[in-house]
Amino acid sequence: MGALDAFYTTWSQARTTFGEGAPTTGDSFDGSARLREMQSTMESAAPDDRWQGTAAQAYAAKNAEHAAVYGKLADLDQRMAAEVSRAAGVVNAGRQNLEQIQSWVTSMDASIPPGQSAETMRMILARRGLGQVSDTVQWSTEEMGAIGGRVDDIRREYDEVAGETKSCGLEGESSAGH
Repeated sequence: MGALDAFYTTWSQARTTFGEGAPTTGDSFDGSARLREMQSTMESAAPDDRWQGTAAQAYAAKNAEHAAVYGKLADLDQRMAAEVSRAAGVVNAGRQNLEQIQSWVTSMDASIPPGQSAETMRMILARRGLGQVSDTVQWSTEEMGAIGGRVDDIRREYDEVAGETKSCGLEGESSAGH
């Protein structure tokens, strides 16, 4: 097996880790528009000046709690969608980088003149290409790790909001789809 065979095998394995097809963006996960509508509906149902007394105040407080929960969920949905889109961007960038590396190695190999030093030059080329593949995979892994950390933070915030929904009577409504 020649030096470039090792490069192409490693490159192929790295490319496989990035999958096939267009990565899913966060657009399909963003329910914030509907949640904002629900927040607005709750806010528009707030008691006006004609409402008086402790019952009106209690209703206004619960209504404000409900609206706030919908607002928090909308914010979280937007943030989650952004992280999913970032992950899709990392996948696309990794794929593009790998394609460029392969193209560069192939192009450089084609320009190596025949002779005694050709195999040495191919070994140097393979080493450099493998280094670039390694850098691409490492960068992608680090980026995905950072995204994963932010997704975990968002999940914890969803859980906190779920606790709030129990206290204000929205139990079944906030957990739909999450």
